[in-house]
Amino acid sequence: MSNIAVDINVNPIGVSPAESVTVSSTNLEILGELPHEVLLTGQFSVDCNAGVGGIVVASILVDGSLTFDTQVNNLHDDTGTLLCLSGVLSLTPGAHRLEMTAFITNLASVTAHHRSLCAIDLDTDERCVENLASLRALPGGVASCITVLGYYGPGDGGGGAFFWDPASGEADDGGIVIKPASVTGAGRWRRVCHQPVNVLWFGAVPYTTAALAVEGHDSLPALNAAVQSAGGAAATGYDLVGEILIPGGFYRITAAWRITRPIKVRGEGRENGTTLVLTGGHFTSTAWQPSHVYHVGDVVHPRADAEHMFKVWQVNGSGMSSTGEPAWPVAEYGDVVDEPADVMGGKPNVRWKYIGLNYHSGIELETPPPPHPSANYSTISDLNLYPYGGSNIAIRANASNVVLDNIFVINWGLYGFCIDGTSESEPSGRGNANTWRMISCKADGCGTPGQGAGLFIRGTDSNAGCSVGFSALASYEGIRDHSFLGNYHYGAHVEDCPSYPYWTVSGGVQQSLFLGCYAESPRGGVSAR
Repeated sequence: MSNIAVDINVNPIGVSPAESVTVSSTNLEILGELPHEVLLTGQFSVDCNAGVGGIVVASILVDGSLTFDTQVNNLHDDTGTLLCLSGVLSLTPGAHRLEMTAFITNLASVTAHHRSLCAIDLDTDERCVENLASLRALPGGVASCITVLGYYGPGDGGGGAFFWDPASGEADDGGIVIKPASVTGAGRWRRVCHQPVNVLWFGAVPYTTAALAVEGHDSLPALNAAVQSAGGAAATGYDLVGEILIPGGFYRITAAWRITRPIKVRGEGRENGTTLVLTGGHFTSTAWQPSHVYHVGDVVHPRADAEHMFKVWQVNGSGMSSTGEPAWPVAEYGDVVDEPADVMGGKPNVRWKYIGLNYHSGIELETPPPPHPSANYSTISDLNLYPYGGSNIAIRANASNVVLDNIFVINWGLYGFCIDGTSESEPSGRGNANTWRMISCKADGCGTPGQGAGLFIRGTDSNAGCSVGFSALASYEGIRDHSFLGNYHYGAHVEDCPSYPYWTVSGGVQQSLFLGCYAESPRGGVSAR
């Protein structure tokens, strides 16, 4: 929106000698917090009367101070003499009085007519910048609205319209709220947007093929930032805090995308739509050994529990000696814990950081310990997951009331989908996964000879869930339901799975229900153990 002040008047006005007469005036307000550049232009015509060597001076004053002037000399009985003046100056925020005056000498009188004064705020017109880095480099408040052409460059999908909010003190989230580098207090650029939050706004990069994505930009930080922004800082409990959109394309992620708050994630279709390509490698870990010398950065897992990975975070001595297997705590991701079984003076000399489960999942819906929010009531829909180099689980849900809709996973080394209802007292989980839902999901080529399944359901709290139209192709097992109280499976299709296509283990209760399901070669039927 432009900020312009104009005064135009064709009527004549008399000017007497030796006095300054205001022939045009207007007001201009500068918005924002920093000075703006303003273009001032003014003009009027004069008819002179009875003079020899007459002089007419035109001046522009801002808030009573002379800013620009010009003059015409040697006038007599001239008519229609035009005086014009213009210039650019810097005005501070606030209201300003603009005046154009006429002054004459050596003339009996002058009539000024066709008078006009115009002020154009050059920094309030809508501007365009190339990318978010350029927006962040702009001074705050230089314009009321800015168009950003892209996140990295024009047309990459990460651009949009931003407006200046002088009262905002929010943190820069990298996509919706942008803090100018020169601003130390309040004042932020805010994106004009509504739900869903687009991951391209935060720097995610879609590629046209999986091969290009494998060598491309890591979009995992952008996905995490989008979830944080959609959720907001105050998201707690079971509130559905927002929705994010992942447009069509292949996106590289270098580690599991761990979601720990309720969110709706939507792609733009499976198979040829939105695909997440996991390129993160396996943990290189060794089993803990007594009397071993550990170094910062070593990744270790307990000998009795190879699922939990710990990294050496700090070493206070030359090594560690212990008299037995340490009681490894099940910490939250990133927690630093002490080695509890150290015998060197009763003080631990090695500290460990818990870095997660050795699952190498594509997406993990987690339940952190209270009071942190969890992924309960989250929805993931309309996308594909593909591992590059081999990983174990495409989607692992350790949260309740999760909905998985229209998702295609292929070539995962252990499970396509894992509903993990292990409780906090069990080594692999912290919450329950009861009342889960899966609709029109498909797993292809999941597992290895002797293990794995398209859909694996385990734990005491993975019950009362429902799959509708699930399909498993060329996986070791089709559906392995190892829940405690049972689930419901409608219209499942299993093909070319060498083990039992449906395998239900329910702690002896065996209450899972399979209705309208069918299996094709080489084996069929339902096996309940």
